[in-house]
Amino acid sequence: MSPCRTGLEMNPLTWTSLTLKILLTIVTVAGNLIVILSVIKVKVLQKPKNYLLLSMAVADFLIGVFVFPFKILNDLGCDTWVCKTTNCLILILISCKVTIKIPSD
Repeated sequence: MSPCRTGLEMNPLTWTSLTLKILLTIVTVAGNLIVILSVIKVKVLQKPKNYLLLSMAVADFLIGVFVFPFKILNDLGCDTWVCKTTNCLILILISCKVTIKIPSD
């Protein structure tokens, strides 16, 4: 038995939205993976300013791998959580934006 709801209306707008979300996920993962591998493998790119770029690429890569696919499943009507409790906590922490403000003197 499938954990996803049956009878989900798949009108052209829904298909278009899902297609764009899947395409965005693939582009996010592939593009950030290229940036990560480039900075790690090419010595010329290993400069302080590129380490900032690397950290942003890693963060975006993790969002593309761990958040987008579950959002797509949710949009398809899959209400059953497919992970265990620990994975659930990790996904919540990754998908939340955490802002830390350091007080100035």
